[in-house]
Amino acid sequence: MTHAATKSSCGVNGAASAAANPEMVELISRMVRTIFHVKVVSVTGKLFAELCRSKIKGTPRDLLALRANQPPPEFPLANRHDDLVHVLFVLKPIGEIKRICQAEHPAQVDELIQLYMVRIHDLDPDQPLPHYLSTEKKTRWIPASDLTPLAADMRKLLREALDERFFSRYYNDKQFHECYFVFEMQLNLHPIFKRTERSLDRAVVSSCCQHGKSGRDAVTRKNDVNTKIRCNLLDLLKAVSESVDIYEFEPPSSVVQTSRQEAEFAPRSSRPPTFSRQDRRAEEELDLWLEDPVDTARNADFTPKESILEFWQRLEKQGDYRNIPKAVRVLFAIPVCQNERDFGLSGPMVTTSRTTLAEHNLDMCSFFNRRSDFVDLLQCEEIPKGQHHTCIHLPASYFPSPKKWTTSWMR
Repeated sequence: MTHAATKSSCGVNGAASAAANPEMVELISRMVRTIFHVKVVSVTGKLFAELCRSKIKGTPRDLLALRANQPPPEFPLANRHDDLVHVLFVLKPIGEIKRICQAEHPAQVDELIQLYMVRIHDLDPDQPLPHYLSTEKKTRWIPASDLTPLAADMRKLLREALDERFFSRYYNDKQFHECYFVFEMQLNLHPIFKRTERSLDRAVVSSCCQHGKSGRDAVTRKNDVNTKIRCNLLDLLKAVSESVDIYEFEPPSSVVQTSRQEAEFAPRSSRPPTFSRQDRRAEEELDLWLEDPVDTARNADFTPKESILEFWQRLEKQGDYRNIPKAVRVLFAIPVCQNERDFGLSGPMVTTSRTTLAEHNLDMCSFFNRRSDFVDLLQCEEIPKGQHHTCIHLPASYFPSPKKWTTSWMR
């Protein structure tokens, strides 16, 4: 997703994107021409290397004996230093997200948090950008007003491309109702990032306000997103919880005795509500988790010592939670197809046949090559002969409903 957004903002994703940013297309063509002359054409490469090592005035002219009848070509990137550096300011945060994507471990939540931070800070046209040489000990910033027009336009186009591909789920009404917010559900079950006031909530409000919604409507949409995430989590917890009997109880009456007239004309009480221990247990456990200050085990340098699965295994052994650890195994076992297709071990396997393989087959390849920490293939049910075409044996990501995800992946 970030790769496609970057290509679109740079104008290399078709004629429409090229027309939106012609200056960036021209700069990229100059970069390609420079790399070609330096790396591919051996004569020009040797000449360039000698020119870089030489500091004597007039030496470049002497080196032209190789091509005496032709003047030296103009350096394609002459006078474009500021554009190159400022574009690097814009692209470095996206490069960090792509670096996390290549990790050989489940990093969906880390990617999501990084994406939120980029959307809130780095792609805000009024916010300064961190210098590409900035470090934690020595931070350097460049004001937004100092960016070159090319870098400023690319920053705007990159934000619009990311909004179209991901953040539109928050401000677009149709996509909001169709989205199941799986990544956000994973975020709520992460011990470090479950507090969403400074990540998810800010990203929702910011994207809604920048796409025509008022401040009140943006806050309402933020609440609606959190409500939908909670409902999906409760559905998942109920699906993985142990089956219990439904019991009914009648709420205590505030009137002990009624007269004959009251009994005749008073409105009759409705049928007593039916409550499920399963529902109450799921809500109580989720509320307990969201308020629980428990943290992951850490090393001496305060880096996390355990993975998300190891963290929940520890809490499950302690007896603090019963259903959430099961939901975590299901939720984090869902493959992140973009990561695993493009960067994972299954990427080279399916790249050449990507246009001919079905989507659920790619997901199953990713499932076989990833998430070994979460899914034990030896515990998977064997598919009976002749039933491999039935829907119950399709991979989880083929189904849109969290309940069906749960059933498929638990099998």
